Amino acid sequence: MYRKGWGVEQDDKEAVKLYRLSAEQGDEWSQFNLAWMLDKGKGVVQDEKEAVKWYRQAAEQGEGFGQSNLAWMYIEGRGLPKSNVNAYMWLFLAKQSGLSEDAKEEYSNLKKIMSSNDIAKAEQKAQICLNSNYKNCG
Repeated sequence: MYRKGWGVEQDDKEAVKLYRLSAEQGDEWSQFNLAWMLDKGKGVVQDEKEAVKWYRQAAEQGEGFGQSNLAWMYIEGRGLPKSNVNAYMWLFLAKQSGLSEDAKEEYSNLKKIMSSNDIAKAEQKAQICLNSNYKNCG
């Protein structure tokens, strides 16, 4: 509401405040939105490490956009070390969620440049993550 200015004056700082309150209560959509605001520096000082924390929390609740954006952070090495294996794992999970064509395209692009061993490792990690209901996604 505040981020978009729907029915109120647009206010990124207020949006961050409210997203954080809800994110801390475990709401995955708020966790994703807070991560995005931190990632982009909207209403708050940009903090990629903090963004990763919230993307991961959303992703580990099965939130597809959180999974996809966490993958991008791994691809670009923003807020955490670069890792195509971890990026592929999260894109694999996002793809399972029926996410956007962008996520599917990046998944395909990674698949083209990764070794078959790394792909197998990533898919195994994704399966462990799914089988544990996102409790073991390390």
